[in-house]
Amino acid sequence: MTALLLRSTIYGSLSHQLKQNLEVCKRCLHSSSQFRGQLYPTDDELYSKTSVSLLSKESTEVPYISKYSARGFTISGDVIVGPVAILPWSLVHWNIAGVGDISKESLSLFHLLEPRVEILVIGTGSQWHRLNPELHKFMRSKGIAMEVQVTPHACSTFNFLVGEGRVVAAGLIPPER
Repeated sequence: MTALLLRSTIYGSLSHQLKQNLEVCKRCLHSSSQFRGQLYPTDDELYSKTSVSLLSKESTEVPYISKYSARGFTISGDVIVGPVAILPWSLVHWNIAGVGDISKESLSLFHLLEPRVEILVIGTGSQWHRLNPELHKFMRSKGIAMEVQVTPHACSTFNFLVGEGRVVAAGLIPPER
């Protein structure tokens, strides 16, 4: 029964190598009872996964930026090294090296959140950089206003908006020395 269920759910979409591995697993299922309770991945688990590394535990307190430097940020008492994405209830390392890496893909994190973010504040480091207008249009299409500022001003803007009770997120690049 287990082998039939396994075959019907994932057999059709596997590559040749995975099909061979599946046959070996099925032989193991028939020959040994120790594998009967083992779970196997479904179709969607076989594709490459993405992961998020939380830099702090999810909190009910709103984040507050107290310091920034060329190394990173101090947010609600947590020291964060490098670029950071501040979400309404958590901090995430923002995997970009600089302003040139800000793209639809790097901004997708912000429009997939619940509760929905109203305003996204982008800190571009110690110099202001104009982002591609298509990025502003993309975020507007998702219902999110985007404010681009130098990082010191972006930190102040973020803290002000949080103080007003707005649902705000930030993507911050540490300012250069």
